[in-house]
Amino acid sequence: MLGARFIRRGLRPFVDFAVHQPPLHLYLLAWSGRLFGETVFGYRMLSVVSVAISGLLLFWLLRRFTGPLPALVAQALFLFSPSQLHAMNAVAEPPMLLFTMLGVTLLFLGTGRASAYASAVAFVIALLVKPTAIVVILAVVLSLVYARAWRRLVDLAMSGVVAAIVGLVWTFVLSGGIFAEIVRFQIERLGTRTAGMWVIDPGFAELRRLFHIESRGQWAVFCFKVFCLYPQTYLPAAFFVIAFVGIPIWTGRCAGGNRALGAFTVLWPVASLAFNFVAMEYVSAKYFVPFLAFTAFLLAAVVWLVVQPLPPRSAGVAAMVVTIALAGNFAWRLRTEPDPWYYGRADWIARHYPAVLSFSPMFFAATGAEPECGFVNPADTYGTFGEAVFGTTPHARRFRFSDERLIDCLRAHPETRVVVDFWYYYFTQPGSALREYLRAEGGGRTVFFSPDALAQWDHPRLVKDFVFR
Repeated sequence: MLGARFIRRGLRPFVDFAVHQPPLHLYLLAWSGRLFGETVFGYRMLSVVSVAISGLLLFWLLRRFTGPLPALVAQALFLFSPSQLHAMNAVAEPPMLLFTMLGVTLLFLGTGRASAYASAVAFVIALLVKPTAIVVILAVVLSLVYARAWRRLVDLAMSGVVAAIVGLVWTFVLSGGIFAEIVRFQIERLGTRTAGMWVIDPGFAELRRLFHIESRGQWAVFCFKVFCLYPQTYLPAAFFVIAFVGIPIWTGRCAGGNRALGAFTVLWPVASLAFNFVAMEYVSAKYFVPFLAFTAFLLAAVVWLVVQPLPPRSAGVAAMVVTIALAGNFAWRLRTEPDPWYYGRADWIARHYPAVLSFSPMFFAATGAEPECGFVNPADTYGTFGEAVFGTTPHARRFRFSDERLIDCLRAHPETRVVVDFWYYYFTQPGSALREYLRAEGGGRTVFFSPDALAQWDHPRLVKDFVFR
């Protein structure tokens, strides 16, 4: 959200502020802010609109193969899954999924060359929003190879190459060539695993200690449980497990003679699971947002099988009851999920302390305050976190923040206060120069965000209760 605000001011990602992903998502957020207002709500509307259109595309795709009733139920399962709460935070996954679903729908519903061309363009746009869209694209390509749909594959590939060249040229020109450095670092990070979240000391290592996580697989399972809101609710996990019953139904009945779609039905979930649980060296709960799409897609076949012996009127009533129940449950979760106290406290701090240094970009997105010292996004710029995520290229060093740089800024601006919250403890290390400065010379410069943040002050390591709150 903060990057979108900078873009609205005419600043350029990579050049004027640190970014480690393709910039299209930031431009979409900026458009959302312009349309709905530069507030947390306005930026999150991009997620809301993306999820709503993805649901329509899912219905459009399913209706041909399962009929309108199973397609409608699957759409409701997608739209009203409690896990959609993770998609509502203005993250990149909902718009990425929107363009991915557009590509899939055009490819499998269309028959002419134009639909293949348009599908490829949609896939490339999804990649420019977030590169993890590659997993679905690979599944699509392998499905066409399996079906020996060579003409469709060639049309898709040719259009995709042209669209990718255009997209990369735009990104390279926008970044002044800096994006190439970042791509090179990210390939090294994923290929060799010599850099990344698993080699840094603070924060992430503390979470692994607290939750007894020793391997990447354990971390992925932990994040998937968070995504499913488990054990607060069992619905998303139950839908996910039941969905795999739909694979043989799709391949045996619903896909009909469409061999490419039948293969895609298998490859889509398998590739997604392999990507998140095996290939990726780090994931978070938001990485599983696309799982909602293939879960609903597979469940449509299960619903199709269930309603076959039912009279049409009974099936319609049952579908209506399920849809209303899902929508009601989701509405209840939306009412209980927001934390008005957080926004009220952030607003109070921003009004009483105009000059603030915070390790939480959400603080500035929620209040509209300006980040002091130019300290914008610690995940990209601060200490070992910045090195792990953003690399150590000459350009990255321009945005690098160390404790010494922050302390120098605090000394030069005595009116600046430091917000102490979970993210402060997450990013800074016990005994670090910044922590020691704030305990001694900089005493009185801190603003504790909550009683829990104050209680954590005397503990050098993260306390589990504080993490859960």
